[in-house]
Amino acid sequence: MVVFLSACAQFKSGNVTATIESRIATANEQSRQFPVNEWREIRQVFHEGNTILGRAGTVRDNLSRPVAVAASAGVLYIVDADRHELIRYDSITGEGRAITDLSRIAGGEISDIYLYNNEFLLLADPQGQQVLKVDLQGRLMQVLDAPSNLIAPISISVDLRRHEILVADGSYDDIVVFTLDGEPIATLGERGMENGQFRTMTALAWSDQGLYVAMRTGGRVQVIDANDQFERRLDTEGMIFPSAIVFDRKGRAYISDLMSNNIRVYDGDEQIAVLGGTGVAPGRFQRITDMWIDQGILYVVDSLNGRIQSHRTLD
Repeated sequence: MVVFLSACAQFKSGNVTATIESRIATANEQSRQFPVNEWREIRQVFHEGNTILGRAGTVRDNLSRPVAVAASAGVLYIVDADRHELIRYDSITGEGRAITDLSRIAGGEISDIYLYNNEFLLLADPQGQQVLKVDLQGRLMQVLDAPSNLIAPISISVDLRRHEILVADGSYDDIVVFTLDGEPIATLGERGMENGQFRTMTALAWSDQGLYVAMRTGGRVQVIDANDQFERRLDTEGMIFPSAIVFDRKGRAYISDLMSNNIRVYDGDEQIAVLGGTGVAPGRFQRITDMWIDQGILYVVDSLNGRIQSHRTLD
């Protein structure tokens, strides 16, 4: 009997090992579509300061601690937390310039940025307990708040079917829904660990396939359907701190892990690639705080390395 159980255990272990090895091989094959030499980086921007001669003027300098990014048609909007700046960067000309002093309008460090239809930007301001709506020149247009429901906005997305703004609250553990005009109209979810409940939310992103909601507790990612009901959970075993979610043109989800410094790619429920890892070389990261996809290009905020890295997506 002992021999039988031992053999059975070995047989099962062999199957599990083979399955794991197969998944790793598949992920590695897909990851080869992101060759290291094709990663590009954005580091330098312009800002107002003193030139070499000590005169006031425009100075070229590096990003300090970028934390969030959004983009459209090759124009990036970058939040630099150390500089307290919203920066507009043109990837074609390679020129970037601060357009807003965030210390004048925000209550603290911005945690997320969302670009809506190339019309305006939404900035999550947790310490200010508000969402800032600014135009593409960086001018404040409106402050979105909901004192009874919004205390720590940490991530923003927009439901493009309903044309509603979705804001994850990291304190109340629910999602506050606003109209595009900034009126709060509903909340989704509640605190808890059951399906359809949220705890320590870190990121959310809307797509045609549903609303993806990431949580630090358990490294979970849930998918909420078009009727605002729980649909499924992704297999995120081993994920510690999901920090950002974006989708490519084929609907594949890219989910970053703040702690392991990698990006997992999902096609539906199947994980098909793992990118990155910790380091300073191209394609390596130190603290991924945000991502965005624009025109087939994946932009990754490599915060502690002081740069934005980019690469074409799988499609």
